[in-house]
Amino acid sequence: SLGAALTMGAILGLDLRVARKEHLPVLSAGQGERTYPLTMDWLRRHVPNDAILVCMQTSGSAYYYTPYTLLRWDEIEPKHAAEVARAAAADRRPIYAPLFPFERTPALREHMPGDWQPVATVQAVTIWKWAGPVPKS
Repeated sequence: SLGAALTMGAILGLDLRVARKEHLPVLSAGQGERTYPLTMDWLRRHVPNDAILVCMQTSGSAYYYTPYTLLRWDEIEPKHAAEVARAAAADRRPIYAPLFPFERTPALREHMPGDWQPVATVQAVTIWKWAGPVPKS
């Protein structure tokens, strides 16, 4: 009946407005997920294949869609950060870190402290490059 159809339409319209108002991004989930392929595309175009990526949130997409050696920053103990930097420098391999904002402090200051320079931003991800110095043995 017409009354049932109008009622159903009103309920659906209200549900969509509430979902948007309550910050339930059900209808826009794919938009945020585009960050991952866009970031991996940027990396493949601008970063040499022998680079090392220090990452966590982007590690799954980096593993499947890039040729890089991956190190999870959340698995690097600060006391081993200097060893990572020395080994990369000895092999002349650059280190990059594609990081979301919530990762920056723990990754770049706590787990892998050093001189990191931002080189690009892809949507919410900032890509950082290790700028040394390489710790002495």
